[in-house]
Amino acid sequence: GFAGSNVFYDAFLVDVAAKERMNMVSARGFGLGYIGSTIPFLLSIAVILSAQAEVIPLSAQTAGRIAFLITAAWWGLFSIPLLLRVRQRYYIEREPRLVISSF
Repeated sequence: GFAGSNVFYDAFLVDVAAKERMNMVSARGFGLGYIGSTIPFLLSIAVILSAQAEVIPLSAQTAGRIAFLITAAWWGLFSIPLLLRVRQRYYIEREPRLVISSF
């Protein structure tokens, strides 16, 4: 999922930053993404460890599923500003019959 998301991250970079600011915007986005990803990670670890220590009445399997839901909700929530505010300026016009023309 992470590697797949980088395709979109890299593609939108030209739409959100001028060429002279691209390195700064990219580095800041990358850094903030890593910092921000520690929050759902720590929440997920807390749920899993609490379930294993029987602090909360969940099976390890259910705790793992909740951890995946926490992560999905976190990244989904923080994708909303990108989806609502960023307009793609540079793109290639879509070709008719895309699958056939790719061959």
